[in-house]
Amino acid sequence: MELRSTMLLASVGTVDPHTLAVQHGWPKGTLVRGEALWVPVPKDLSWTPTDWPKSLDELEQLVLGMTNDSHSVIAWLRQKITQNAQEKSAEDYHPKLIILVQDRTCFGYLITPNLIPQLTGPGVVPVEIDRVDADWALARDHQTEVLELRRQKRVLLIGCGSIGAPIADLLARAGIGELHLADKENFSIENCARHLLGAEHVGQSKATALASRIRRQTPGIQTKALRVLATDWISQVCSPGEYDLVIDCTGDGAVRTMISQFRSSAFGDAGIVHVWIEPHGAAAHTVYATKESPWPPDDPWEKVNAATWPPDVRVQLPACSSGFHIYGAADAWQTAGFATERILSCLDGNVYDSTVWSWVRSSAYFDKLNVTIVRSSLIPISDSSFESSQITRSLESVLGHE
Repeated sequence: MELRSTMLLASVGTVDPHTLAVQHGWPKGTLVRGEALWVPVPKDLSWTPTDWPKSLDELEQLVLGMTNDSHSVIAWLRQKITQNAQEKSAEDYHPKLIILVQDRTCFGYLITPNLIPQLTGPGVVPVEIDRVDADWALARDHQTEVLELRRQKRVLLIGCGSIGAPIADLLARAGIGELHLADKENFSIENCARHLLGAEHVGQSKATALASRIRRQTPGIQTKALRVLATDWISQVCSPGEYDLVIDCTGDGAVRTMISQFRSSAFGDAGIVHVWIEPHGAAAHTVYATKESPWPPDDPWEKVNAATWPPDVRVQLPACSSGFHIYGAADAWQTAGFATERILSCLDGNVYDSTVWSWVRSSAYFDKLNVTIVRSSLIPISDSSFESSQITRSLESVLGHE
């Protein structure tokens, strides 16, 4: 909880904010900038902006009434003024605040000094107070039981590229307590077109820059950057019970195979999610694999896809052993939103069996590509390139085990 103002120093008034934090379920470390008197307001008391006091005397009467005459604003101000006179010069005046606390909501008043000493009284100015704890910032105090469960989850995300980065950001904003981000690559200028990071991050570790960005922007999140080769990290470091869910966003068959080979020794009972996008953003897939029905080591990803693509669909860069598939930021972020919604359902305990979710664009979109492909029955027939289908299948049926 933080006051939106220019107040610089933290101090505690007559009512301890940490006691109020326990009583009202606020996060620890409640911050007040200025010297404050905290006043608990009865929950059944009607409170609207029309009740705001306009003078110190009105504020005094309001606080006395709310606290059964146990707290006096004027007496507290005199005590603080005397204390400041003994400890500091007049130039070191600290703003004085009266904060009325009703349940999990605060109303604040800034007491301004006398404009003309001994002739005018102190002013009373309403102050806007913002809560910045995760319950409010991420859920507005709505369904906090779900948020509390998500705070207990630890997730490993492998691949902080154009799809992995927005998924990590969305998971943090959804309240996941701890994210470990694994990626060995640095951010390059050509990544700017479809990545969450930008030009200011060129040359930096993708994992480190993304973890730092998420920490700065999302209250209550813990992130850990792992600038590692995924195969080494998983085979040599990971152990069962460390993660609640593992998310592979590399789109790399070798990584999917490696995870399948080490899933028991490295991840135990944790679920595994694989996310990838087909060339040209034509389709996207999220595969959730449980321990009982795992993703096979032979990586039958073509059975999931909406089309079989020619080898030359990947753009090869000069003097580079790797290439890239053509799609834009909108395609990547739409895939991330599609995948994250389903990942959260897995983390929330709403998915029990291995499942394949696919988002597939229409036949008209594939026609526009002018690429020779073998189409599957997943592609919906439509004259509009803006149409698409979302399809849910069991992993067993996709693999032909049913």
